[in-house]
Amino acid sequence: MFKSQSSLILTDHTILTIALSHGFQNVSAYNQLFKKIYRKTPTEFRRIHRH
Repeated sequence: MFKSQSSLILTDHTILTIALSHGFQNVSAYNQLFKKIYRKTPTEFRRIHRH
């Protein structure tokens, strides 16, 4: 999960591509765990942390 943060911030890859490349079976599982840990969706996280 931690390693996927840099992909969200530094690339334009889709959330699906990032989820799959970090070992998740599907984007739903990634989104659920991400939101549980960070209290934000991956899309919200990306929007907030991009420069």
